[in-house]
Amino acid sequence: MIEVPASILSFIDLTNQYGLVVDFSGRILHSNPPLAGQLKYPVGRLDEVFGVECGLILQKIQDAVVRREMIPFEVEMDFGNGIHPIYGQVYPVQTESEYISMLLFHPVDSLQLLEGALFDRKSKLPTDSRWVIDKDYRTLKFSADEDSVFFGRDPGFSLAEAVQIKDHAALEAAFEKAALSPGEMITITVDARRRHGICRVEMDVIFGADVYYGDRYYVMTRPAVNRALDILSRMTEAYQVDHDKKLAARLGVVASAVSNVRHRNREVPPAWIIQCVLDCKVRFRWLYGGVGEKFF
Repeated sequence: MIEVPASILSFIDLTNQYGLVVDFSGRILHSNPPLAGQLKYPVGRLDEVFGVECGLILQKIQDAVVRREMIPFEVEMDFGNGIHPIYGQVYPVQTESEYISMLLFHPVDSLQLLEGALFDRKSKLPTDSRWVIDKDYRTLKFSADEDSVFFGRDPGFSLAEAVQIKDHAALEAAFEKAALSPGEMITITVDARRRHGICRVEMDVIFGADVYYGDRYYVMTRPAVNRALDILSRMTEAYQVDHDKKLAARLGVVASAVSNVRHRNREVPPAWIIQCVLDCKVRFRWLYGGVGEKFF
């Protein structure tokens, strides 16, 4: 018989989220009062809770135990009054004899309304991104364009992976300041890695303290007004050159003009962008915003 740590039982019974403690095979060792009250019948295995989604949950449990880290999941679940989308996390728990897992989850309907209220703003560019990050700075949900280094990845990584090391202190300070003033927007500007080079990025950080969904940060990122580094990087790719002097020659300008844009935080002249589009037959949306197909 596996003995669940008392601290885990205490924590899971006090949370307002639905909670389960399960072993590696999916056998339920404990279910907390909110879940028991919702289901209204005793359960012994994961398939009795998640039905056809059980296989996915078991895979997440195995991933969490093997990787020794939190793994998020999204499934659909029948509470007896219809199918509801469910969002949650799997946490590995070490006992004296083996690893087990703690699952915390909840319907996302209300959470989606909350996130929508914060994120419902008209994006200025396709490169605007939205992030939901937990108190340990791990990504729970995100939307990112195709030029993002995170595009196509699963959640669970740290947003700091894309931020230049020199800006890590500023990023940490912004999160700490946001945590001290829940609901207040903290805005910073950092250099972030993108697939086509370094881009100056504006970042809005809002901290939301919530006992039901868990404390989390809501982050909105967008290219700063001057996206020169990003655009120049794509220009050199389009012209197939590897130096500012060669790029200047293709644009018909002096080398110092390109250097000034790159190093003095200036806008890329619209005439350069138009010329590059015409010369290289690339799409304006790709060159200016970094998304979509490169060529016509």
